[in-house]
Amino acid sequence: MLKEFNLSPAVVALDCQALTITSPFNTLSLSSAWLKDWQQRIEQEWPRVRAMLQDKALMQVMLEGESALVLLPLLMVQQHEVSLHALYSNNIVFSARDWEQIAHFYQLSGLANPYFDVVFTHLRLHWPLALPGVHRIDFADKQGSLTLGFGEPNYLQNQWHCSIDLFVRDEAIESSEHRHWPWVLRYAAVKSYFLMDKAQFEREEFVVATKKAGMQLVDSQALRPHMQKAQKNKTNTMAIIGGGIAGAGIAGVMQQRDWQVTVFDPMFSESNACKHKNHLAAAMTPFISVDDNHKSRLSRAAILRALYHWRDFPDEVIVSRAGNLEVNRDKGYGKDITIAVDTLNFPREWVQRLSPREVSERLGVELEEEGIFWPQARLISPEQLLKYIYTHFPVQQRSQAVAYVKKHTNSEHWQLFDADDNCLGKYEQIVIANAAECMSILEKSDLLQRQTVAGEFKAAMPKVEETMHWMGGEVMHIAANRLLQVPKVALGGQGYFLPPTVDGLCVLGSTYRHGEQDPGISLKGQEVIRDKIPLALDELTSPTVRLEEGWSGGRAVVQGRLPVITELDYARGVWLAVGYGSHGLTWSSFAGDIIGAMLDGEPVPLEKELIKALGLR
Repeated sequence: MLKEFNLSPAVVALDCQALTITSPFNTLSLSSAWLKDWQQRIEQEWPRVRAMLQDKALMQVMLEGESALVLLPLLMVQQHEVSLHALYSNNIVFSARDWEQIAHFYQLSGLANPYFDVVFTHLRLHWPLALPGVHRIDFADKQGSLTLGFGEPNYLQNQWHCSIDLFVRDEAIESSEHRHWPWVLRYAAVKSYFLMDKAQFEREEFVVATKKAGMQLVDSQALRPHMQKAQKNKTNTMAIIGGGIAGAGIAGVMQQRDWQVTVFDPMFSESNACKHKNHLAAAMTPFISVDDNHKSRLSRAAILRALYHWRDFPDEVIVSRAGNLEVNRDKGYGKDITIAVDTLNFPREWVQRLSPREVSERLGVELEEEGIFWPQARLISPEQLLKYIYTHFPVQQRSQAVAYVKKHTNSEHWQLFDADDNCLGKYEQIVIANAAECMSILEKSDLLQRQTVAGEFKAAMPKVEETMHWMGGEVMHIAANRLLQVPKVALGGQGYFLPPTVDGLCVLGSTYRHGEQDPGISLKGQEVIRDKIPLALDELTSPTVRLEEGWSGGRAVVQGRLPVITELDYARGVWLAVGYGSHGLTWSSFAGDIIGAMLDGEPVPLEKELIKALGLR
């Protein structure tokens, strides 16, 4: 496994005397007296914390060390009128079961509060697998979140996108860890508060680190006046251009964040499924590589968030929760997927390597190939996903076509215009999410160039402008009763073969035709698909296939095959969410998480390195 992601499980044990947290590096013994002392300390200092933050409705908290993570319920019970967003990073990883021990520790310590039980239950239910990267747990009713970084601390210390109001640091942390103060303090907000043992304020390491960070210390508070920024009045209005998978995913997430969202797409005049009408099923399967590259890590993070956002969606949307199976491809990334599984040593709950016999048993058909199985993968109906989001979320739909956008003269808002220069509305934020059609809007809005300090104009997004193009594709729909072999779970590889939908249709795909927006359904395309399937499908000769059975559409891709999800730093308030390729389901809701966290002042659930990879350059 890559060095920066070398994870070690914590061993959490409870006896009548203490809660013990053991790792390969040290052992912490936490007594009931320690927990009660911290409860008293938090209760006493919380009014000062709130007074410092005044009317701020959101608070970001950095938890330093395993012992500080145990204190999370004590902090959550204090939050009341403030939304509390905590961060914790370590290569010492807790499990969901450990929270059962911690819950008993609270009970044995005599700390009874009904809200504690709610927090512990929520942590147990939603605690992530021991997978490297950044994870997020959202608490109910917008009470806050916990953002977890699983990986090497020396790597993760440079990867946060946050602004910390409160630092919680326990004296149980080994003294050698005081070297972390310089990197922790770089994330401090304009005003921040330190909840820690008073003796730590006098340590030379802390005093030196705060001076280097430009902090003015007053008791437990620190000020960074040079960081002060003018406050803007937020209207929480957002326009999304494009009502397909990209736009709908963002709309659903932002609406849940209490943003007023309007989606523009001329296809709404025909159907709220937009261009995915009759797109019955598609596999949402993680990407994997031996080196766990950017695409693999982004795919993992995005799918985990999709699983969270769509966990309660009905069966007509989530066609199958049985997992997906992949076999090695002849070339490309999938050539060595089984080797990647062996190398990375991820939990079996995430991915499993299968022998040919196990592959055949899982599929229900004979196949003489090794493969990997993704238990968390899903089959999604793109058509039903769009219909569900636009039906069950109060998102305004407008069928006008947006031609260009323009900054409002007397405000920080942006205006949308049609081809006849009619204003379609004024919004605080605009997200352009209409695939390769974004190029026309960017050009007409004069957003393809940016002005330098010297006053010169240069290309602002060469990766998008020079490499974005359409990649058309088609899939086949075949009645299962016409096939001699039907898989029990999704089979992926060079092509894919999905088990029957509720209509008894199997979906087989797909073609990739560069430069075509919508190639339509053709006999040639169906022959290409048939040849990609690693099962014998002799019964599917061309004369037996009706051309109306299937779906076709366009995907937009850019160089590197990663999406572009970013705000234009030279046109604040305008975002791009394009270039999803054939992985629209993967990136759909994740783009909303990234955009929403940045706009709402929350920790972004993604490493800075990966945020940069989603940028314009």
